[in-house]
Amino acid sequence: MEELVEVHPEKCTVCLSCQLACSFRNYGFFSLSKSMIKVSRLGTKVSIEFLAGCKGCLECVKWCLYGALKPKKGLPK
Repeated sequence: MEELVEVHPEKCTVCLSCQLACSFRNYGFFSLSKSMIKVSRLGTKVSIEFLAGCKGCLECVKWCLYGALKPKKGLPK
């Protein structure tokens, strides 16, 4: 969903709120393994990846508390 979301991994704290929000919206329960966004840290490097099943609902953006995920300009916030 990189066409809908600006990703700023340097702002990510790996709180996983985006992953939990995604799974809850799509499945009705919290599950990191069911999320369509995956956030991970290797040392000081953070990776944010959207999986093929992502529907572009932007729920992850709504729940990102640190500005690591933002809607691209021209999209509703």
